[in-house]
Amino acid sequence: LSNPIINLIIRLCLLLEQTGICSASWVLARYQKLLARYQPDEVYLEGAEPHTNAPNSKRDKDIDITITVIKYCYSMVLLVFSIALIIRAMFQKQTTFTKDYNPVIGFILFWFLLFWLAVMEG
Repeated sequence: LSNPIINLIIRLCLLLEQTGICSASWVLARYQKLLARYQPDEVYLEGAEPHTNAPNSKRDKDIDITITVIKYCYSMVLLVFSIALIIRAMFQKQTTFTKDYNPVIGFILFWFLLFWLAVMEG
């Protein structure tokens, strides 16, 4: 805790927890449960059927949905930012290809290759 960055991160986490926007302890508990393969008490005490890694409570399902939405939004923001940055660099002739060729050709080639990558990835 002597590192000021770790101290700052802990304080930011506690501030986020205090606001109530997201309850980080439930999210951490969800993934700890997956890693440690915890089971409900019925499995240990009554010999019930063990649960799978699929979310089995409404809270677990809500956490999974929220995390998935956050990941998709974060990925979309990064993708849009990267595309905007690359297109700007192409039309300002700051790339190796557009220094020698017309930026419109690079633009069309970029979108074709991006579409091809999306098709190949599924």
